[in-house]
Amino acid sequence: MPQRSAFDRARQYVWYRPWSPTLSILLAPLSGLLLVLLLCLLALLLDLAITRGLVRDANVLQGWVATQGSSSEALALSKLALTGQGLGLQSLAIRTHQIMLGDLLQHLVNTFPDLRNNYVYLLTLILGILLSAILFSVVSYFQKSTAASAAIDGITRLRRAVHTHAYRLSSLTLTQLSQGPVIGSTMRALDTLQDGLFGWFVRNIHEPCNMLWLLVFLFCIDSMHGKPWTSLMLLAAAGLYWLFSSWITASARYQERKSALKAAEGQALLLESLGMHRLVKMFSMEQYAKYRLERLLHRQGQAVQSRWYWQFFSRHGRWILLAILSTALALALVGNLLSGDLRFIPIIMMLMTIGCLLIVLKRWQHAWLLVRKAKAAARGLFQLLDQETDVKQVVGAELLSPLTQQIALNKVTVLAPDTDEVLLDEVSLAIQAGEHVALVGDEQARLTIAYLIPRLIDPNQGEVRVDDKALPWVTLESIRKQVGTVLQNDLIFNDTVANNISCGHEEYTLPRIIEAAKLAHAHQFIMNLPDAYETRIGDLGDSLTVSERFRIALARAILRDPTIMVIEEPSNGLADEDKVWFDDTLSRFLHGRTAILLPHRLSTIRKADRVVLLHKGVILDQGADADMIRRNERYKHWQYLRFHSFQDDA
Repeated sequence: MPQRSAFDRARQYVWYRPWSPTLSILLAPLSGLLLVLLLCLLALLLDLAITRGLVRDANVLQGWVATQGSSSEALALSKLALTGQGLGLQSLAIRTHQIMLGDLLQHLVNTFPDLRNNYVYLLTLILGILLSAILFSVVSYFQKSTAASAAIDGITRLRRAVHTHAYRLSSLTLTQLSQGPVIGSTMRALDTLQDGLFGWFVRNIHEPCNMLWLLVFLFCIDSMHGKPWTSLMLLAAAGLYWLFSSWITASARYQERKSALKAAEGQALLLESLGMHRLVKMFSMEQYAKYRLERLLHRQGQAVQSRWYWQFFSRHGRWILLAILSTALALALVGNLLSGDLRFIPIIMMLMTIGCLLIVLKRWQHAWLLVRKAKAAARGLFQLLDQETDVKQVVGAELLSPLTQQIALNKVTVLAPDTDEVLLDEVSLAIQAGEHVALVGDEQARLTIAYLIPRLIDPNQGEVRVDDKALPWVTLESIRKQVGTVLQNDLIFNDTVANNISCGHEEYTLPRIIEAAKLAHAHQFIMNLPDAYETRIGDLGDSLTVSERFRIALARAILRDPTIMVIEEPSNGLADEDKVWFDDTLSRFLHGRTAILLPHRLSTIRKADRVVLLHKGVILDQGADADMIRRNERYKHWQYLRFHSFQDDA
């Protein structure tokens, strides 16, 4: 069985609530039927406006009387017609009595005799057009809205699936996917896919139904007076125009892109030639430089001229073709009309139908482009959804008790997803309970260790143990409840201050949130915000300084009372007063807790119990700051380059 495409898989999300797509599909034939009815009524109104309900040809009138068996009613109507009185719909029935349309109209007039009056007929047509237009608009609205509702519902489910799956992936995998060409911008891809799912209904259901009804209507009109050669001729002309117009548009876009690239290349070479003046002077290249310049100018001119030509061709080519086809069709139709092979009203109806077909084809083409873009977006999205979850919880995992002994990394190796870049190479590290360890040096390596502790990622080799329990054998919830993280890229999100600190957990009451904020020295500036703890912050809310964001993130971690803290200091943006508050918070809250610090200040490094120097994924040295300064030249050099001084920056 062939594997379904990514777009087909995305379409399955539309059918979780089947009533919306089903209703949209069922309304499509009704919409096409109402469109045909509206065309009929418009054509009848146009005929009435042109003929005023008169029958000017006596031979046609006599022929109709003969078909009616020279009845008294027919003779009376013929006398009225000869006096120049309008006969309403009866006039059209008389003029088309030789074809099937005339029989249908005569039956209608016999059923509703009042339609023989021009004013009644006109009023009926206007009311019919208004009613048909309203019904067509209402049905089209529900047809489109149910399709849009189905597409939105499907994309909403896909968004949930993408977010849920993203939370299950390791941090390294998600970062790699979001930066690489596999998924690009997930939100933009989802929006494109949403348009494509709606376009699928338009391309496969709505517009094909309209096309079918219009084609049936066109052939029915033409078949009433013989073989449908006229409709075939009109369809051929419309198809030729549509194909040629599409080819012109596609070719023009391609050639314009090609010409623009050539022009840009020529511009770059011209700029290069201007910068070659020293080389030209030193090596006597004046003649060659002149020849090269003329060649570049010629190519540049050709590229610009080609772009202008295709722009003109794309704008005017379709109008020229339309004028040629319209002239040829007009000559053919007028010839048939004069010879008596065609009647005026069928020609009008056929031309209106062809016009509607071109509009429907244009909409179908636009929907086709939306679906094509959506297929590319769907491939990227399902590459993410098909990505296997790296961090899994085994069956029968135990709850992790608060840390009492140590955190141990045993020969841990971590590779970056896809690239296989070594982030950690057989690293072994033991952190005792209550110890404060500062990780310095290799930025990727120390962030990787920070991700390993709360099990945001799993190692490719080796293991991480907490109190002799391997992390895969304890529940994710219990390990993450024991670890509080404050990382630069995850300080705040767009929501209220209270929700930023509590993360939406209702068990954390406002008094507890305030106590945590006070310990993080955040309460004072929060109370100065417009709505205090209910103020919306983040990119879409009140802007905060780096220090304020960092203190809110500290309050979030403090509220959970973890036994292990992972803190990445801000790399910049801390004033002297902020540093004092930060040091006070750490000295009070970290007492008796295990802390893994990713410092950016020399004072934090010096206050740590132990400093671990990382370089290219391995531990080069570890120990107290003063001892490492004395014995390790690389650490001494790193510290000097980083802080440009051995003076305390606190």
